[in-house]
Amino acid sequence: YYPYIHGSYQDFAQNLQKLAERYQKPLIVAEFAHPFRRSKGTFFREEQERAAGHPASQSGQRESLAHLVDIIKGVPEGMCEGFFYWEPFMRVEPNDENGWGTFMGLMDDDGKPTEGLAVIGKL
Repeated sequence: YYPYIHGSYQDFAQNLQKLAERYQKPLIVAEFAHPFRRSKGTFFREEQERAAGHPASQSGQRESLAHLVDIIKGVPEGMCEGFFYWEPFMRVEPNDENGWGTFMGLMDDDGKPTEGLAVIGKL
């Protein structure tokens, strides 16, 4: 689930609740990520920030993950068990024009943990 691609957090929360009610099976969010900075290319810029509802920053990544964790915890009867973060430790060459992975990971450009990493332990 990527809010800047798939829709609002509110819609996502409603979908998870409906899936849990209908199928009575444990759910896992298969993929999520939010950048700690804008991409060097065009993948995540101002337009995507607006759609995501959180800026591409350390605090924005932390807030987006906290938002996701709150949604997961809000699924009735604990039916949503968690999520997988897309390529949390992916590193790329510094000259990569798009910076794929580096700006979306849970380690910054210097290999240090981002603020978002601390949120995952609270699930």
